[in-house]
Amino acid sequence: MVLLLFLDSMQWEADAILFTGVGVVFPLFCIGGFLALLCSGIWRKAKGRPCGQTFALAGGLLLLLLLLVFFALFVLVGALGIGPVPD
Repeated sequence: MVLLLFLDSMQWEADAILFTGVGVVFPLFCIGGFLALLCSGIWRKAKGRPCGQTFALAGGLLLLLLLLVFFALFVLVGALGIGPVPD
């Protein structure tokens, strides 16, 4: 219900929904997933259980987040016209 109210407040505009999803929801998902997997991996390591796969997934989410930030910086540089992007 909250999602439908949120989409209705944005007047169902596709570009606003896309930018909100990619710019806000996806990074929050990556950060939350990274922290949850990191804590789970530390807990598993302390208990003597195998934890390599958990740390690998946490690293993958962190890498995905860093790639998203790197891409966002390129978009920002292009939008501001301060990079080597032709006008």
